[in-house]
Formats: sequence, structure tokens, C-alpha cells
Amino acid sequence: MTLMYLIIIVIFQWIVVVSGEDVDSSFKVGVLMVDRSVRNRFDIQRIGPAIDIAAESCQSKYNVKLSLLRGYYPRKCSAELAIGRATDLAMNSNISAYIGPACSDDLQVVGRFASYRNIPILTGLGDVLKEREQFRTLIRMSYDLQDKAHAILAFLKHFKWKKFGMIYRQNDVYYTAMADLLYYLATSDRFEVICQQSYIRAANKTILSDLEKIMETMRGCSRIIVILGGDKDVREMMLIAKRLNMTTKGDYAFIYTELFQNEAKGNQSWARGNESREDKLKLKEAYESLLILSLNQPYSEEYKIFSEKVKELAASNYNFTYTEDVVNYFTASFHDAVLMLCDVINETRSLGENPLNGTIITSKLKNKKFDGISGIITINEKGDRIADYALLDQNDTVKGNFEVVLTYFGATKEYKEVSSIHWPGGKVPKDRPRCGFDGNDPACYKRGLKLLEMSLIITLFLLIVIIIIGVLTYSYFLYSRLSSHR
Repeated sequence: MTLMYLIIIVIFQWIVVVSGEDVDSSFKVGVLMVDRSVRNRFDIQRIGPAIDIAAESCQSKYNVKLSLLRGYYPRKCSAELAIGRATDLAMNSNISAYIGPACSDDLQVVGRFASYRNIPILTGLGDVLKEREQFRTLIRMSYDLQDKAHAILAFLKHFKWKKFGMIYRQNDVYYTAMADLLYYLATSDRFEVICQQSYIRAANKTILSDLEKIMETMRGCSRIIVILGGDKDVREMMLIAKRLNMTTKGDYAFIYTELFQNEAKGNQSWARGNESREDKLKLKEAYESLLILSLNQPYSEEYKIFSEKVKELAASNYNFTYTEDVVNYFTASFHDAVLMLCDVINETRSLGENPLNGTIITSKLKNKKFDGISGIITINEKGDRIADYALLDQNDTVKGNFEVVLTYFGATKEYKEVSSIHWPGGKVPKDRPRCGFDGNDPACYKRGLKLLEMSLIITLFLLIVIIIIGVLTYSYFLYSRLSSHR
């Protein structure tokens, strides 16, 4: 009797456990995000609606129910609060994955913790990340700095520019890391960084370095100049370049990188500032020598519908009003991170494997190709997206707007011409003047000597021919006279 009673109890407890699992079949995902950020655009108010839309699609598209658990922390990036929220979620809620954080320093600590706990972590940012190998379970859905440096070189190669100069903002983690990577990759791939200069900007965004001197140096050492700095810094440099006569003949090309393509498109930073209208129009003309590189952001009808839905949810559920025409690439990347996670959970489940096993989920997320709202997503073996990039040019010289003219697909290394580039002077600048920057290139000097030598030879030859003709003519004339006297 006692044995039968124990068996009944065990069966009853098993039924309760099974029933409990059936009731709560959701996959718990911790969302780590700043709440109402005072400094950046990657807080829960902006990104949360995109995550919610994706979670809803997971249910209908993949039959995967997500339970989004809040791991928010107030006002600003904080590595301390980020790891605290991540630890609480892991200890108390038995989560299956993390979405976020969006801040690089926060991601550094949470990424290591997630690797230790074998929890997949997906983010739409994380571009500045050292020691990538320590983040075994991390999937980056936007891009990384090395990927962006490769894209810069790809565009340079497209125009047959193998020599270039570089100006970068010093004491800035993003730009100095970018400069180091670009220099290393360039010199490893038969490019030549002819000269590089750095400048310092104060916390109030005032440039402390002598930009005039920096631009004078660049004028004498490079025709193709990559600028790693913000658009306000670029504006000051282009003003100086105009004064130094670097933008009138089409001999120089300037390239700078912009994170947000919807801000690069229609860029009219030349029109800002306190200068007179006449001076601003001159600066607009100088901007014809400028090219802008940004992440390629699709502007399909589907993307516009998605943007409108994000804006509506932001207003109704997060009390936030979007001012952008369309939401940016990074917001879309967070949305795609959630969808791709659900796709992998569904695939794992259909194969009879355990979708709660972090190792299995992470391995399936790597080397994956996925069609997302932010475009075709290709994740490499490290877990990083191989992004696509756009080159923008001021081909509307009347309004001074920038438009996409060329796209580069990082995964396939292919280019697509979208529109023609307006080159000042009507020609693609050369990365080096024919006779060098000082006009004293020995090859050019030798060429000059050869031309002189050839001119002398031709002149002597003509002179000899004239003398011979003269002698023959005189001889003939003399012979004729003598014959007539006979």
C-alpha cells in the first residue's frame, strides 16, 4: 500500500511538472538597455518598439513564444549596472539569451559573463570591442570596426587609389581604434598611408589643434584624404581646404565616415555655422570634393512600414516621439537579432535538439545567413555581421544634397553603381601628382630629358636634311649654269 502511494505521488508530481512546462513554454530573454538615455540614441524608448515587433513576429512566423524580461538601467551607460541586471536575470529567471546592451563598455563586461554562463547574447551595436575571442557567445548584428576599415579600403581600391593620407581625432576610443585598424589593414594589403595627422577636440567640441597647419601638411603629401572624425570637424577642415585651394580643380578627394545613412543622405552641414550666405555657398562648392561612407540602409517599402510601426509603438507604449523620417540601421539590427534568434530556436527544436542549450544556439547563429529588415544578414565564424556599405556624393550640386552613388556588399565583395559621381573638374583625382607633390620626381625629370634629347635629335636631323637639300640644290643650279654656257 505504501509503495503504491509513493508511485501515485511520483506520477502526480511528474504530471504537475509536465503541465507546468506546457503552461510556460516561453523562452526567457533578458533585454539589457539604458532607460531614457541623456546622451545616445540607443535606449529602450527607441529600440524597445523594434524588439517588441520582432517578438510578436516570432510567435506568428516561427511559433516561438518569447518572454522579454526587463534589464533596464537609468539614464546612461553603466558597466556596473549592466552586469548587475544581467546577473539578476541569469540567477533569478533562468534566461535563454540576452538582447543588448547597446553601450560598448557595458557589452564588454556582460559579454564575458554571458560567455562564462554559456548564454547567447545578441546586440545591434558593439563596434568597439577588444579581444574578440573572449566573447564566445556574442553575436554582433550591425558591424565591427575591422569590417568598416575593410570597406574604406574597398572603396579606395575601386577608384584605383593605393596611396592616401589620414586625419583622425586623438584621445577618442572609436576614432583612434579605427585609425590603428585602417593603417594596419592598409599596409598589409599593399596600400600606402603616405601621411597621417591627428587633432584634439575638447569636451565642449572645440578643436584645440592647429587645423590650418594640419591641412597645409596634408596638401603637400596626399591627394586622397580619409578623415576619421565628426561632421562638425569635417566642416572646419573643408573650410580650410577651400581657402588652401584644394577643392577647386578636382585634384583632391576627401572621405569621411558617418554612422547614420539617413543623416548622410541630404547632408547639408555646409549650410550650418555663422558665415555669410556667400561663404556658405563657397563651402557647398568645396563639399563637391567630399565623399561620405556609411552603413548601407535599405529604403524599401517594407522598411518604411516597419519604421512607421516603430514610431507608433514608441509613442503609445514608451511615451517617446521619434523625429527621424525612418528609424536607423541599428534599431533595425536589434529587431533582426530577435527574429534570427527565434529562427534558430525553431530550427533547433525541429531537429530534436535542446533549444535551451547555449552552445547549440550560438553555433547555429554563427556562419548564418538571414533575410532581415536591415537587409541580407551574413554572420561570420566569429559571430559578427559582414555589413554592406554605401558611398554618398554631392551629385545634386544645386541643393548641395548627398545621395548614395555606390554600394559595396561586404560578404560578396561586389559593387553596385546606384548613380554617377559628380567629380569636380570632371575627372577622378589621381592619388599622386604626375611629377610628385614638389614637381621634382626623378622619373618625371628623366622623361623631360628624353623629350629634350628627342627634340635636339629631330632638330639636328632636320638641319642636316636642309643642308643636304641646299647642297644638292646649289650643285644642280651650278651644273645647269655651266651647261648653259657650253
